Amino acid sequence: MEYQIIIQNSKGETKIEPFTKPSVAIGKSLDNDIVLPQQGVSRRHAKLYREASRILIEDLNSTNGTFVNEVQIQGRTEVQPGDTIRIGTFSIAVRPLEEKQIRSASGKIPRVRRTASGSIERDLRVVPGGEGRKGEPRFAHYSHQELIKEIHARLLEIMDLRRMSFDKIGDEDLREKTKATIINIIDDMKEEIPPSVSRPELLKDVLNEALGLGPLEDLIADPTITEIMVNRADRIYIERGGKIVLCDKTFSSDNAVLQVIERIVAPIGRRIDESSPMVDARLKNGSRVNAI
Repeated sequence: MEYQIIIQNSKGETKIEPFTKPSVAIGKSLDNDIVLPQQGVSRRHAKLYREASRILIEDLNSTNGTFVNEVQIQGRTEVQPGDTIRIGTFSIAVRPLEEKQIRSASGKIPRVRRTASGSIERDLRVVPGGEGRKGEPRFAHYSHQELIKEIHARLLEIMDLRRMSFDKIGDEDLREKTKATIINIIDDMKEEIPPSVSRPELLKDVLNEALGLGPLEDLIADPTITEIMVNRADRIYIERGGKIVLCDKTFSSDNAVLQVIERIVAPIGRRIDESSPMVDARLKNGSRVNAI
């Protein structure tokens, strides 16, 4: 018997994936079979298995757990056709595949998405097993910022950059080693990067986030910008010509903002936390930084 996996997000949008492999990995990382890009989902969260006529779900030591009918599971748990699996705010069900379901010309079932209005959109760019039509990427819907975050996470698994202080940014050996590692990661992810994303730009942005000041690097280099204000990860304002405007650049996460602040204040022996919520510092180019 063939099965399909039905995934629904918190907005009621639904997509259907065929269950043709012996196992299907689920998580936030882009190398999973089913990718759930949400904060409450672990990089490698859970795995579905087909064993004879049984369907099993296993939690992979995720941070927030995997639930079947709102009961948190331990180890492998059998899933019945009427059961609901919850991972983060996503609801997942496994259903037998009906013979009458329409197949694509290749014999594979196209991905289906139900919009908020209830209409159905078919996306033929992505098909079972993550193999898109020739020349098309596996994850064409992932944004530039999501790719930066994923590549940076993989970089940290390979290199210990968390403890690198701001005064080591000028170390050319470190920079070149980091750059080479990022290039290798991007090459490994070539099927997951949409053609609309510039690889040189992606390399620069990940390198800046890993060793520099993230999206602030380009802004600091712009002589027409007189002030930069970071309200939160996705809210960066700049002053240019006496006018304050919202910038189109963003950090990949709130944690990335904190890492940049720590790089700035570490060389002067300062820290920023609840006991010391405000700090003044200067960058190497003389720019003054005030963090609260």
